[in-house]
Amino acid sequence: MVVLVDNPTSKGLLTVDLVKLIPKSKVQILDLQHFMGGAPLLKESTFRKELREMDFDCFKNTLVGFSNHEGHILPQWASILLAVKFEQNNIWTTWADSKERLYDQWLLEHLEEWDTSPYVNARVSIKGCAELTLSARVYMAYARKLLRIAKVVSFGEKCALVPISKDVSLKR
Repeated sequence: MVVLVDNPTSKGLLTVDLVKLIPKSKVQILDLQHFMGGAPLLKESTFRKELREMDFDCFKNTLVGFSNHEGHILPQWASILLAVKFEQNNIWTTWADSKERLYDQWLLEHLEEWDTSPYVNARVSIKGCAELTLSARVYMAYARKLLRIAKVVSFGEKCALVPISKDVSLKR
């Protein structure tokens, strides 16, 4: 999403609000406790049975994060099998214990698909104050991508922009 800021001190500045790049899908954090059958450690037969009986339709148009809040002993194949079963049902998943961590991962995974054409040779600001707390990793990744194409990259709000880079070799 591109937002043109109309402010005399920031003429022609394009603002990137990373939160607006996130799809408006529902989010569900699914604790692996759901697949444990009350046992302290994951049993393959119980796990596979739970997956076979799962109604994946209730996860359509949902971003799903898996977590292990109880700290159960999980074999490494468990998260892989979960991801594959959900992927086979066209449901995006990641390992995340909160909505914010899920959004971080989604933004990082979809960075390459982001259309940066509006920002070529532009003055760009990455919005700092957002309704969600995103990780520094996300901001760093998006800033690195913008550095390759934008004339100027800054961070923050229009009233207090912090300059990040300025490429004087780019022409208007």
